[in-house]
Amino acid sequence: MNRAVRRNPRPKPWFCGVLTAGLLLLSLGCARETDEARIGRAIDEIVQAIETKESGKAVARLAEDYRDFEGRTPAETRGFLLLHFRRNPKIRIYILAQSIRVEGNSANVRSHVAAVGVEEIVPERGEAYLVSSRWERRNGEWKTVYASWTPSLTGGGDPLPPPEAGP
Repeated sequence: MNRAVRRNPRPKPWFCGVLTAGLLLLSLGCARETDEARIGRAIDEIVQAIETKESGKAVARLAEDYRDFEGRTPAETRGFLLLHFRRNPKIRIYILAQSIRVEGNSANVRSHVAAVGVEEIVPERGEAYLVSSRWERRNGEWKTVYASWTPSLTGGGDPLPPPEAGP
């Protein structure tokens, strides 16, 4: 007896539900990364580079015309980092709180940070800082153009200088 197997051309309801949920999750996974997330990721990369003592990577996100609150250029900032790398066998940086505000092609970031110099296992020295920075999008990439930091336990913090007037 030869029976022809009849196939149901309509998909089962559970299959449609699973397919819809999968497509929704896929579209969420492909969602475009926000500028705030890009800047946050760049900051995480800088922190990781400092902790692993890779000064070149640490300053890679600094714009060519970058200056910190003491007037240091990217090259001088790299030297500043190398000095601290020699003084501290291990460096750990903890971002305790962070605010990223994007306005067009510029952004202001304020971070409360704890930096710890570690000898062996025990922290030897540490300080909490308020770090303020200004970022600009240049050729599609976010770069730091200014940064200041002050010990946050003593209060205050350098306010960001006003943005330069555009043409």
